Amino acid sequence: MAAARQLPVRQPEKLAPDERVWLAAQQADVALVMAYGQILKDDFIATPRLGTLNLHASILPKHRGASPVQTAIACGDPETGVTLMRVVRKLDAGPVADVERVPIAPLETAAEVERKLAAACVPLLARTLPRLRAGTLEFSVAGHALPHLRLPLSVIHHYPVELSIMRTTSSPAQPGPAQSSVGLITVMLSRTGEWVMDGVMSAYANGSSPGPMEPVYTMPGSYWVHTSIGLKGLCESSFTAGGVNLAREPAILGLTGSAAPMELTLRDDCAKLTLSLPQSLATPAAGEEPFYTVYVIPEFDSTGDVQPSTLRTSTGGSVTLENLTPGSYRVYTFNGPARLEYRNPAALAALPNPGQQVTLSPGSTSNLVLEVSGP
Repeated sequence: MAAARQLPVRQPEKLAPDERVWLAAQQADVALVMAYGQILKDDFIATPRLGTLNLHASILPKHRGASPVQTAIACGDPETGVTLMRVVRKLDAGPVADVERVPIAPLETAAEVERKLAAACVPLLARTLPRLRAGTLEFSVAGHALPHLRLPLSVIHHYPVELSIMRTTSSPAQPGPAQSSVGLITVMLSRTGEWVMDGVMSAYANGSSPGPMEPVYTMPGSYWVHTSIGLKGLCESSFTAGGVNLAREPAILGLTGSAAPMELTLRDDCAKLTLSLPQSLATPAAGEEPFYTVYVIPEFDSTGDVQPSTLRTSTGGSVTLENLTPGSYRVYTFNGPARLEYRNPAALAALPNPGQQVTLSPGSTSNLVLEVSGP
């Protein structure tokens, strides 16, 4: 049915973080689930503007769980129904909004009752969703009507992330929205207290040209901000929220989004750095080839994430990093694979090798021969 109406259909086996990002990008008012066999996390539940609702195939609080239709028939119930309720972490325990009842005939099978329940969802949603959007939908808890219980469902207004470009060269203007790919500049968030390389990050805003970048709803809390800049020739100059440097302090998000306007400023006088293995390294003999992992860590404030580079003599032994913000960097080279807590000063200070320092001037192209130990 959805395919016939050219509606997007996603059927993930597991709800990975990118599914929440996709849902946020749809800017949906509400999400509906029915007989969905996965536990939804809090951030996924809260992604739609008005939350997530569940259509449960029984008259709650009777017959909670995974087989409510079969249980109702086995108990000889004369009727069952579809209950519209809010999704919470506990199974079928959220506050109830409304019920559409259907009779159970003496010899009806579970499949026949399920078809009637599917049809019953239509009038149920037709009368409740408009009230949900208006903020007047009433809920009950544990089967007891609470006519004065209302959840505040007002429109949430976010501060956009204001993107600007500080131009110092005569480079051509960046492509406009009509001819560029969405997401060339991405702002991501990770909870404070979590290590960025654990991969627990979520997209917050993206864009491709100067102006406001609209954020997606994110659960209230304290977050580190990360930027990914995919436009060639641009690098980060500063990222602030209400004057606070977001490379030093986390962003605070409340129920209505960022507590202060965010401003991301890019610059176009970026530097390049070519990293090379020393020529004294011999080409390896047959067998497993040694490789080197290199981190280029800025010694100044930056919200950009550092991606390690892998170098091998058999592939030329060099790599060129572009779009680097001018300033001082520390280069760390490791034999083989390595994970570096580059945002942790104590971890960097504890390294046996202090790394190599290199200073990049605006618009410069520099070269650095790496200091490596034998394999």
